[in-house]
Amino acid sequence: MDFRDSPAGRQAYIQGSTLAIWEVMLLLRSYKGNVKDVAKHLNWPEAKVRAALNYSEAFPEEVNEAMAENDSTDFDSLKRMLPQAVDFAARKIKQG
Repeated sequence: MDFRDSPAGRQAYIQGSTLAIWEVMLLLRSYKGNVKDVAKHLNWPEAKVRAALNYSEAFPEEVNEAMAENDSTDFDSLKRMLPQAVDFAARKIKQG
């Protein structure tokens, strides 16, 4: 575990990775809490994913706040932070 300064303040990260604990928790949420599947997705040992889970259980307010902030971000708020951002959607190509 590492602690790094970010624009959002000091955050806990998994050592040797670019992922903050809350980002690993987002993956766990999308994989319905399956540690083994998240570890496989990240090509990590399960121990790293469990470390994120343990930290999240020890400091739920910190992790839940970061996840809630992420969940509340939409394109308009992103555009305010990154004026060069462009909204796009993939188009289906008609075949035949």
